[in-house]
Amino acid sequence: MIQNIAILLLFVFLIIESIQALLSRNNGKPRELLSTVFIVLSSTIWIFSAIDFYLISFTICKFPSFVTWIGNALFASGIVIRTIAFIQLGQFYHYNLNIKNSHRLIMTGIYSRVRHPLYLGTLLVFFGFPLAVQSAGGIALFFLLAVPAVWYRIRVEEKMLSSHFGKEWNEYVSTTSTLWPF
Repeated sequence: MIQNIAILLLFVFLIIESIQALLSRNNGKPRELLSTVFIVLSSTIWIFSAIDFYLISFTICKFPSFVTWIGNALFASGIVIRTIAFIQLGQFYHYNLNIKNSHRLIMTGIYSRVRHPLYLGTLLVFFGFPLAVQSAGGIALFFLLAVPAVWYRIRVEEKMLSSHFGKEWNEYVSTTSTLWPF
């Protein structure tokens, strides 16, 4: 079944995220943890969607197979975008929001088009999986949990970056979009 591709992608995503979390170093001062909690809580989308699809079929829809392929493509795109963003942030990435002592603003590569590619990738991952397994409940949880969590985290992070980088941040904001590069 093509829905099993989504499960494989979920494992790939979790491995990449785990490696990145292990490699990240917290050289800055943690300033905000609530947004991290919200993002982690959004992970229930995957749990609910997988249980829904494989065990209870409570909110499973019978979409045409191309919808599952779209979900898998969104999920895979999210993984790729997040991986590119991780690589480009390098030492400045940490899953908890903080400003490191040697922090500099990354404005090249994928960051030259969009300020928050990690969160764009996050949204694609959180939406792609329930779409791929055709879980209407998972899609509803995406809009109830992930969208507000990512929106909140972006706002908190942008305040931190504006406070730390000042004019440089304001100029960067004027030339890039928040999430969508088009």
